Amino acid sequence: MRARGERKEAGSWVKFRLLMWKNFVQQLRHPVQTAAELLLPVLTMSLVLVLRSQIDPEVLETRTYPPIPAHTLNYSVTVLGGMNLTRMSMAFSPENAVLRDVVSSATTKLLLKNMRDQVLPIIEALPIEIPPGLVNSSQVYEIVKLFVDENVVTGYNSSAAMRGIYAEEEATRRVIAGIEFDDSLREITELPLDLSYALRFPERPRLNSFFMTGGRTWRTDNVFPMFEVPGPRFPYSWEGGNVPGYVNEMFIALQHMISSELVSKVAGVNLDFDVHIQRYPHPAYIMDLAKEALQFLFPSFIMISFSYTAINIIRSVTVEKEMQLKETMKIMGLPTWLHWMAWFFKQFIYLLIASVLILVILKPVQRRCLVG
Repeated sequence: MRARGERKEAGSWVKFRLLMWKNFVQQLRHPVQTAAELLLPVLTMSLVLVLRSQIDPEVLETRTYPPIPAHTLNYSVTVLGGMNLTRMSMAFSPENAVLRDVVSSATTKLLLKNMRDQVLPIIEALPIEIPPGLVNSSQVYEIVKLFVDENVVTGYNSSAAMRGIYAEEEATRRVIAGIEFDDSLREITELPLDLSYALRFPERPRLNSFFMTGGRTWRTDNVFPMFEVPGPRFPYSWEGGNVPGYVNEMFIALQHMISSELVSKVAGVNLDFDVHIQRYPHPAYIMDLAKEALQFLFPSFIMISFSYTAINIIRSVTVEKEMQLKETMKIMGLPTWLHWMAWFFKQFIYLLIASVLILVILKPVQRRCLVG
């Protein structure tokens, strides 16, 4: 009688192969589910091919912009339309005769220059002879300046007092801006050579607060927009658009007139000339809307592609746990780590096949995006 040989315990590699065999047998018993797991990611990603084929890149030529006067209010008509024109004012601090004269003169010149730009072409078109220098006569200037000084310009004793002018929403429709000089200039009798000032506009640009267009803030903390697109920002806008809208909100015009008036007063010379501003030209560029859309949609395509696979993984593991198969295999000596490793490699192989197929169909899209 022969003695029965000692029973050898199966190694981890043998157990792993058995688990992989078990997982693949279970998977192949559901051919429709298997085909769906492999083909659904490919079919979903084929939408990228459709999107790419429907939208062709467009090569746009160099874009240039004409110069515009720095003092112009033509692009601020929308903002002015939302303000109380009968009670409009200009604030400054601190209250001082010299500073008041600067603000009054700058406001008067801003008003007269814009009136000249609008009225002069009409006058020149009339079949009558206009006396030379009528539009720029000193008498008109003095009359308008007197009116501005008495009815438009408002002085405050300190910068702290002036900063509270926009506490009420109604003030944004009356006060164009606050011009803040250093409080140490309250007692001056002539302008010093070292000067600085700040323009205080409402925290929320008027285009947004009045008409819900443009940005909600001035975005002074941003160098570039959050989402950049090819080409210039606001490509059809000569003044640079309304985010943040320095021209539309009258910031540039007011800054130019105040600075020019300060230079004129300090130098003792009347700077009677116009300054123009101009947007930088933009070189030729490629406008590819498909590429811009895929930047936002591609993560969603990835998630949708593998959503069915993720559902099946959860279902298979849950069913195995409900039927106590895992506990049975643990009683038979199967380590937990080996059980989960088999599941991992099984799903890894299926996802690898799907990923290779996706890579094959998306390779032409990548090549076209790089060429476009």
